[in-house]
Amino acid sequence: AARDGFIAHWRHNIPLLESSRTPDQRNTIRWIDIIGIAGIALEAAAHVHWAEELTSEEAKLAAGYATLELNGFPSWLSDLAKVKPGEVADVLLREIRWEFSSPEGSPHHTMESALHAGDEWMTLLSPGLLDDIEAGTVPEGVLSQVLQIVVQGIHTDRRIGFLRLGIERFEHDPTESGAMLYLAAVFCLDQV
Repeated sequence: AARDGFIAHWRHNIPLLESSRTPDQRNTIRWIDIIGIAGIALEAAAHVHWAEELTSEEAKLAAGYATLELNGFPSWLSDLAKVKPGEVADVLLREIRWEFSSPEGSPHHTMESALHAGDEWMTLLSPGLLDDIEAGTVPEGVLSQVLQIVVQGIHTDRRIGFLRLGIERFEHDPTESGAMLYLAAVFCLDQV
């Protein structure tokens, strides 16, 4: 009964994501959200094809819960991303973009989780973050992390464009550190 209750709970509760919290709530997690995370984990463990049965809204809700996991992305998020990549990317990118503007010294939890989760996450997040780089909306404080994700996950069709952009940014970036980061990214993709 408890398992069924936890599973039912996650679909009927909207988690309080870090981007929606007030500053005094940033280092806490609500018990009700922990129950939601447990409910998804129980459902994913009990049903092999659980992610395939989710609606788009349920997939976004589950991805939101995944951003609250303290030890990186939960294992079930990988299954969800395979069948609902757009929904998962939307939620993760929204949280990462919020982290761009988060107060100095705030943790970049979702971005750090992506960096440590493996290549599949780099591939999923790279297109959106490359759009941000092209738009010039990535602050210098997170540029290194964003470039790492982009370089590791860049799609072949955008590689040449990024190499050109990286060289241009290297030549014109007003900060030496920013210029060096772009040069390093270009070098990682093309050592010739």
